[in-house]
Amino acid sequence: MGHDQRDWFAETFDAALLDQTLRQAGVHPDDVVTLLRYAPLALTHLTWRNSVIEDWHAGPDSRISDGDMFRTNVATTRVYAENLWPIFAEGLAAAELLERHDLDEYGAESLEEAFGFAYDEVFDPARVLPNGMTLIDLGGDELEALREHGARQLDALLDQADEKGVHVVVSWLAMRAVGTCRQWWLSPRWPDVVDAFFERLDNRDDAFWASDRYPRTLPSQFGDRKAVRRLLLTAPDEMAAELAEFCVMDGGLGFVRIDPAP
Repeated sequence: MGHDQRDWFAETFDAALLDQTLRQAGVHPDDVVTLLRYAPLALTHLTWRNSVIEDWHAGPDSRISDGDMFRTNVATTRVYAENLWPIFAEGLAAAELLERHDLDEYGAESLEEAFGFAYDEVFDPARVLPNGMTLIDLGGDELEALREHGARQLDALLDQADEKGVHVVVSWLAMRAVGTCRQWWLSPRWPDVVDAFFERLDNRDDAFWASDRYPRTLPSQFGDRKAVRRLLLTAPDEMAAELAEFCVMDGGLGFVRIDPAP
């Protein structure tokens, strides 16, 4: 990150601006639970999805399919959530986290530890992805570029936590998630996305199916709609590859839009 980029990045961690932006998006800046629900999504988007992985995915020489990208994003988000939430779990359970400034009681050191554990798991070359590949198999000689990108992003966040407080970083992550990935798995909006997905599949007259896009056949798993719905809500990364690919592409899950936000 160059000097000008660092300056611009630092300027986005303005507490007043974050407060205003979150309110405009319909998220109260003191709704700590919602902030923490969005934060893992932003970490996935920032360190993982918005990286060289997009180059590995795009184009005719794609190394990873749309369905596998979906499953891998979900698995990565889970890693971040499982490492971030335990920091604050006791405070949430004791009703001690009542506003965003209470997050500062846990200190940047706790955030650094959580980020460290998550980084070691997410960017481990031996990490097995949902499609059975290891990360080194996927990345090859370019894996180090991904690992360096992830480390830089997390270090930049920790610098801001040291300077401006944990609450500002968590607020910033929530703001980013609302703006870029509010309809991903684990977000407060995800159940609505899943509902809209099934409603569209059940309505052949939906405008989305113009030009004869409606799938001629549904995967056999749709014989048990409840099971598919349960997987989508709880663990999409555990779906079979073919089912995930159908949902994201032919089934239109990747094209569902829920408005207004969030």
